[in-house]
Amino acid sequence: SGLWSPLFARANPKFGFTHVGVIIYEQQHAYVLHAEANDLTLHGQINKTPLEVFTKEATTFAVRKNVMATAEKLRFITELQKMLDLSVEFDNHFALDDEGKKVYCTEYIWLAVKFAGVNTVIKTSKIAGKEFVLVDTIYSSNFLGSKY
Repeated sequence: SGLWSPLFARANPKFGFTHVGVIIYEQQHAYVLHAEANDLTLHGQINKTPLEVFTKEATTFAVRKNVMATAEKLRFITELQKMLDLSVEFDNHFALDDEGKKVYCTEYIWLAVKFAGVNTVIKTSKIAGKEFVLVDTIYSSNFLGSKY
């Protein structure tokens, strides 16, 4: 939840989610890799947040299983980790044409899929003439299986 959540919910009417991340496990602890920014300053970066902290303020959330082939999944996680290690900043201009110099939450996943060479297509959507990767699109991706 946050200041911008109602806007993002309207942009993602199919499921109504406003944010997305990828759960990873390290030493039996669950973390979420995601790109986020401060609601007021729009400054932020890619973070690794404990799952219980990530979901603490959520009014609703869902977890979907990653069904990529093992080699694809490993490349995907490697790409996510590379961007985390680089402390890639949040993209408050929501631009898809900078090849990951800055990212927003769905762009982070979209780029990791692209850079990993995963055999899937995540379509972009045009809103007011600008290309975006929507949460609904990520949530509907064929590399995700059933809900937990």
